[in-house]
Amino acid sequence: MSEKDLLNIRTALIISLSAMVLLILWRRLRQYILTKDMPAPLHAELLGLQLAYHPARLRVELKVPGDQRIRTRLLDQAHAPVHGWEDVLLPRGEHVVERTLPDEWSHYTTDGGGHDFAFFWQNLDEEPDDDWHPDFRKGLGFIRRRMEEKGDGSLAVSP
Repeated sequence: MSEKDLLNIRTALIISLSAMVLLILWRRLRQYILTKDMPAPLHAELLGLQLAYHPARLRVELKVPGDQRIRTRLLDQAHAPVHGWEDVLLPRGEHVVERTLPDEWSHYTTDGGGHDFAFFWQNLDEEPDDDWHPDFRKGLGFIRRRMEEKGDGSLAVSP
């Protein structure tokens, strides 16, 4: 083998190696972008959310792109679970999932040295007792007016 042939082989190997390194880097960058920056195509899409009363329940409308196990949780503002329900396996398509809400729950907040807030469902047909703060009474009045305006007894929220 002549020196010219060895030089040609060496040049071909260097070019091939450079092309393989570029291909590997391209594939890794593409995979990184797909996993970190692109929306997940297999996630369920939230179509609607309603809060219903008597009994208190959450009505969730979902569009599922394929068979999926759906995990529903109530989260606090730090995304820590407050309440969870059993997972449900849904086939592809649009579905309505209803979740019964707990009668009482609490939420701890660190502002102002820390406060533990206790929540409960108030029957909207009953008047609040004397222990209610005036601001909460106003809030209850607002909710009642809003429900009367809607005419269907709901406070529906749609994205």
